[in-house]
Order: sequence, then structure tokens, then C-alpha cells
Amino acid sequence: MYQTRRGIMIIQPLLFPKQEVCPEQKMYYRIKEDKISLETYFNAFSIGKWKKYTDLDNLYFEVESEEALQFTCVHAVGSVAAGHDCTREMIQKESPSKYVAVVRRKIPCSVSKDGNKYHLQFEELPDDGILFVNIKCQKEVSDISEVLLSGGYGTEAVMTQKPVIALGICTFKREEFLKRNVNLVLNHIINNPDSPLYGNLEVYVSDNGQTIEPDTFDSDKIHVFPNINAGGAGGFTRCIMEALFYRKPSPFTHIILMDDDILLDTAVVERTWLFLSHVKKEYQGAILGGEMFELDRKYMQFEAGALTHWQLNDFYHRHYDMRKPDMVSANEQETPINYSGWWYNCIPTTEIQADNLPIPAFIHFDDIEYGVRHSDKGVILINGICVWHPQAPNKASVSMSYYDMRNALIAEASTMKELGSPWKLLGYMTMMMGIHVVDYRYNLVECILQGYNDFHKGPEAFMQIDPVQKHAELATLNYKFISPEEAGIKEPVKMKKNFFPPFVNGIICMFCWLLPPLRDIKAVSAIGIEQPHIYKRMFLYDEEKNAGYILQRDYKKGFHYLGEYLKTAKNILLYYKRDRKKWHKARPQFTSLEFWEKYLKLDK
Repeated sequence: MYQTRRGIMIIQPLLFPKQEVCPEQKMYYRIKEDKISLETYFNAFSIGKWKKYTDLDNLYFEVESEEALQFTCVHAVGSVAAGHDCTREMIQKESPSKYVAVVRRKIPCSVSKDGNKYHLQFEELPDDGILFVNIKCQKEVSDISEVLLSGGYGTEAVMTQKPVIALGICTFKREEFLKRNVNLVLNHIINNPDSPLYGNLEVYVSDNGQTIEPDTFDSDKIHVFPNINAGGAGGFTRCIMEALFYRKPSPFTHIILMDDDILLDTAVVERTWLFLSHVKKEYQGAILGGEMFELDRKYMQFEAGALTHWQLNDFYHRHYDMRKPDMVSANEQETPINYSGWWYNCIPTTEIQADNLPIPAFIHFDDIEYGVRHSDKGVILINGICVWHPQAPNKASVSMSYYDMRNALIAEASTMKELGSPWKLLGYMTMMMGIHVVDYRYNLVECILQGYNDFHKGPEAFMQIDPVQKHAELATLNYKFISPEEAGIKEPVKMKKNFFPPFVNGIICMFCWLLPPLRDIKAVSAIGIEQPHIYKRMFLYDEEKNAGYILQRDYKKGFHYLGEYLKTAKNILLYYKRDRKKWHKARPQFTSLEFWEKYLKLDK
């Protein structure tokens, strides 16, 4: 499948829709009457990335067909207007296509035929954009399988390395998701001699819920380890420890960290290996990230790396509809990202040392901090390397705000990549606490304050925290969901728009909070809750769950947290720079193998 008779190695086989993975035909090919276009997310060739990051100097396209075909080779370069790729307006309206421009041109290629196999050689290899092939058939077609039997892009370039990959999965009581993904890898890669990864991949599973039997998978290439529930950071780090430090000698050149609940196409893992096999020596320390697509809209890209500002991030190429050819080439435009999430993230093992492990963040910001820490080596994203992941922007528990505050501060101090202004932090704290007090979400305010205070106490106190116990304590602050009927809500909930600028809207909300309530209860959407209102109680409604929770105005709590805010403001202004330096200096201690063994309670 991957080596042809002409000595050409197939480095990107053609992919076709799979009903159980992604049935979106236009992400794979487009048909109009007797013409087939491969200007698609999965089947165009990312020549700009391959030319930059690999030693590729020749490229072929080979396809097997019993039909008489004609071919046209095309080069396309897409660009996004400056300042319009990660704006809030674009993300909300989901209309990035109007900011995209694409230039296409035909390029010369030679065509030969050997039996029922066509061989095309691209006679020009541009330094940017994508290459793809348009195919003209002798008849109208409705499905690509009527014409093409197999095919792909290939090269005579010699491999620069032979990657051996550990696939690390952190799971917590998601047995069915885990079994599905691991069995796919087992059937299509580990037990498949035709896969390029055959003999070059093993799976390490950190079972944080301790519900998976070690012999669940009948293979000595699948390793399952019971682990304490130290969150995603603890699970992924356990995978790293087992694969790289407890496996002696460790054969792995790369480790892929992957969520347990993603939808995975094993062809993506093979593409990862094929790309890594040709990476130039100067880029072999770079992280290869996976682009994330939405699970309920499989054509919609949700994230393709990001540039973190710790409390706020710039997300590039968000809401790109990858059924549209313009978006395919525009997606190849490189952006100033400094991390890629661990839903699918391939890290060279040369970048992982015993004193340079992830931070024990439990959840949130572990992948961001680690990515930023290694961002000087670069983050590579490429069309066709992706996963599908559930999106739940309104379902995050209240207790998650603790981690968002604490871990963002620890992560920023760890890398010292930002200015670290106390006024900047105070401004963010003021905005967050003001919003949540007037929205009656006092438990959320409590989590934010605890997050800051645990950062302020310093790394010595942090390293004594029991992560399981702390998470259980925070969970008591989560709100209980009930149905609208239980809350006495009869009318449908509508989301309102804010007509005022954020600052003005905040002043109005605070003024309304001080006024006596006019009504007992009002149902509001979980999206855009920061609305002026004069109600004693609010029912915060999640449409997808068809449930919500009741929030009640409480002046005593409101003024209590006003006092706590003033204490926090004083600490930020007086001690933030000092605290930040302490954390930066202590990072080697809490990212060391010795610390992690104690943290995970391992008897090593």
C-alpha cells in the first residue's frame, strides 16, 4: 500500500469518507458531473508545510483506475486578511470565508500509465500553499469509488528517521470510548502488517478511574496502568513516565498524548508517522499538533492551535468549514501559535527529560504551559491530521474556575513568557468577580478566590495538596441541575443580546443588583448571562441538557466577596511579582520525576 513498484513511497494515501468516522464527502472529494476535485481537507497535499519541514524535493501522484482519465495539477495559496483571523466578531458570526482570498494556477505535470495505474509527476514544487489534482472522467460519476480504486501522493525522498511512537491515553470512567479507540488502533495498526506503523507503535493507558482491567486488550502492545485521579495532567504524565522512564531502554522517538473521548481515524496516526519520517533534522524537536473538529458538525474546525495570553487566547482558523475549498488552502497559512491541545499532540521524546515533565495542574493549562515551554522548537499543524471532539462550552463545572485561575497563574509564572503586570491581573480579577457577583454565582467567585489564594500561598504549600481530596472539596461547590418544571419555569428561555459595550453593561448590571427585586424568578440562557436584570432568583438554563440551576441574590454573600476582593487586590498589587518569581524558581521541583512519583503515590 505504501511502497509502489517504481520505488516511490506513498506518503499521503487518499482517504475516503467513513460513515462511522466522518461521512462529509466534501472533506474528501467533490464531484460535479464528470469531474472530480481533490481540493479538499484530506486529499489535497500540503506542499508548503512539506517543503518547509521535510527534505521533500520530488512529488508524484499515483492512482489505480480501470477508467480512462485526464488530470490537471493545480497549486492554490490561501490567505486571511490581516487582523481578521481570530477576532471575536468572526468567531461569533462563524463567517471567516469572507475574509479569505485564494489564488489558483495550473502547474505542469507529466502523466504515464502502467496497466490500470496512472503515474503523475509534479514538475514544479511551490514553497507555499497546497497541491491537488482535478480528474476528468469519460462519464458522469456520483461516487469516487466508481472511478478510483486506490491512490495517493508519493516521493522518492529517503526517510530522515524511522519514528517509534507511544500513544498515551488518559481515561476516567469512559470505558466505551476507550475500548473503541484502542481496538481501532489494535485492528488497523498494531495487528495490521500493511500499516506503516506495524511494529512501530504501542499504547499506554492511564486509568484514572481504575475501572479497566489490565488484560482488557489481548495484546502485549497495549499497556494499562491504574492511576489515582490526578486529572488529565496526572494521567498524561503517568503515560510519559511508563513509556519513557520505566521502559528501559525506551524505544520511542515520539509520544502522542490523546484524549479518551475523541473520534479517531487511525489513518491520521499513520499520516503522523509518514510526515515525521521525513522531517528535517532542524525541526525534529517540534511538536506536531492535531486540529480539532466538532463532533456534531464534523466539517467544522473548532481549534487549530492557539496563541495564549494566559487568561485569554487567540484562536486562529476557528469555525473554518472544511467542506469549502477556499478554507482548505487558507487553513495552511501559518499563524503565531505557541501551543496545541492534548486531544492529539505528538511530542518528540528528545524534548522530555526527568526534570522537565508537565506541571501538576490536575486539569486545564497543563498542555498550554508545556506547549509554551517548548514553543521555541515550534508547533506544526497540517491539513488532514485531526480528531473530532465533543464541544461543551456551557457545561464546564463551577469548580473548573478554580483551576482556570490557579493553573493560569502557575503556568505563566513557570514560563515567564508574559510581562506579568499586577495591574493586568487585577483588571482581569475585577472583571470576573464583578460579573459573577451580579449574576449571583457566588460559588464561582469562591472558586476564583481559592484559585488565586492557592497560587499566592506559593509552591511549597501547593506541593502538599492532595489532588484527589482538593478536587472532591471543589466539587461540593458545583450547582445541582434541575428541570425547568422543577424550577417552576413555563415559558421557553430566549437568549438576549447585549446592546451596550461590556464596561457600560457591567455598570448597569451592578446598578440593577443594588435595586430591590421586581419579580421572584427569571429563566435566562447559559449563553450571554451577563444581562441587566432585577430578579430575586435566576434559573440558568442549558438548552442541550434541558436543565439548569437556580441562582439567588444574596446581599450578605455579595458584600462578603467584595471584602475578599479588596484583600485579594491588595495581595496582587503587593506580592504578585514576588509570588511569580517564586513559582518560576520552583518549577524544576514540581515538574521532576521524583515529585511526580510522590504526587501519584507510586512505589518506585
